[in-house]
Amino acid sequence: TEYVFEKDGNVLTKHMLENSINRACDKIGIPRRSMHVLRKTYATRLLNAKVDEAIITRQLGHTDIATTKAYYYYNDKSLDYIAESVGNVINY
Repeated sequence: TEYVFEKDGNVLTKHMLENSINRACDKIGIPRRSMHVLRKTYATRLLNAKVDEAIITRQLGHTDIATTKAYYYYNDKSLDYIAESVGNVINY
C-alpha cells in the first residue's frame, strides 16, 4: 500500500513522473532519459549494492531475479575496475 512516488498522499502517474524527470533533465542540461533506462539504472544500482535479490525482484515486479539480470542489468563498472577485480582473483 506504499508507493515510492507520491505527492500530497496521491500516487504519481507514469505520465506525471516522466514530465517531472524531463523537467529536471532540461533544468540541469542533460539528455532526457526514458523510464526504461531509469528502471535499468535502478536495477543495476541495487544489484551492484548487493541488495537482497528478493527485494529487487519485488521492486521491479518480476518473479525471478534471472529476468532482472537478463534484461535490466548492465555493467556500469569502468574497465580499470574490471581489470583490477579480475587481477585480484587471478593473483589470489
